[in-house]
Amino acid sequence: MPDRDKFVRIDGNIETTLKIVTAQDCPVEIRKIELKNIGNTEEILEITSYLEPVLSKKEQDYAHMAFNNSVLVKRNKRGSQGEIFLGVNLYTDDDTIGELEYEIDKEKLIGRTNLKIPEMIKESKPLSKKIGLVVDPIIALKRTVKINPGEKITLNLIICVSENKEKI
Repeated sequence: MPDRDKFVRIDGNIETTLKIVTAQDCPVEIRKIELKNIGNTEEILEITSYLEPVLSKKEQDYAHMAFNNSVLVKRNKRGSQGEIFLGVNLYTDDDTIGELEYEIDKEKLIGRTNLKIPEMIKESKPLSKKIGLVVDPIIALKRTVKINPGEKITLNLIICVSENKEKI
């Protein structure tokens, strides 16, 4: 369907179903991630999302492509155009191990010349959970979960954009 998609895969003992839905009446995307343990032992997984969002109008994207690798939680007013806000959350009702972790610095997460799996993810290093100005911004969110045999958990990556902070 034009507003949704679904992917299913199995990696070891984990069956993953990813359902992507976009709202037709507002700028929201939800990525529902269902993880089912089809094995006989408990699994502890770190789920990390990674975004390099663009906060601009389509016309600005075409006119100034070089500026659109930046992530801004709030884009300030430019001329007659208002502010743009971005909201991202990796949400679950299921139990997690530890708190939500986040990273906004691409170099910290991936490294300067790394084209493979980021070392922070590969080595299970905690994300910095620091906010500030960075040269190459991103949004990475991480949750750690335990899934018992036969159990299924659900996480939702929610991404929304608005010119109104309260709507986010």
